[in-house]
Amino acid sequence: MKELPPGEQKDYRQRHFAHRLTLLHCFASRRVNNFDWNFKGDLFRCAKDSALISVRLFLSAMGLKGDFDQARKDFVLRKNTALRNCRKDDDILIDQLGGELPDPGSWSLSADDERLLAGVYKRADKELAHLTATFNDEFNKEEAVDRASRLVERLLNEYLYARVNEKMPDIDV
Repeated sequence: MKELPPGEQKDYRQRHFAHRLTLLHCFASRRVNNFDWNFKGDLFRCAKDSALISVRLFLSAMGLKGDFDQARKDFVLRKNTALRNCRKDDDILIDQLGGELPDPGSWSLSADDERLLAGVYKRADKELAHLTATFNDEFNKEEAVDRASRLVERLLNEYLYARVNEKMPDIDV
């Protein structure tokens, strides 16, 4: 695990994350402002898929992952213990940026919120990270991606930005 000096941590949180947060938030902010997607299907798909993969990226950066639990027959949000314990030298998680990795049970997420984040994570993993024949359309709906994006922002504020006494960087939308 690479140790980052405080200045590099702040630069990462403020400059690098500003770009990533824009990808996460663009779809939700366009929806709330009633952006006209008519005749702009390519923009709709790009914004939605950017949010989808950004949910996965930030959950991974928090040391979390979504899984389908065969015993429960449902989606669950779990610690990604493999990533947390066996990081590559260039992997960055939020605990290296002054934050804390969230643990299931210690957060303010409802069971529905956890399930949603797990399902959207798996949807992004299956749809955007590689080609697959298995999809779950429930987590590809506009409302699901929008809500998951907002939940990820909330977790980032709670487990990273509040802990370093910083405001989340402005996004370029």
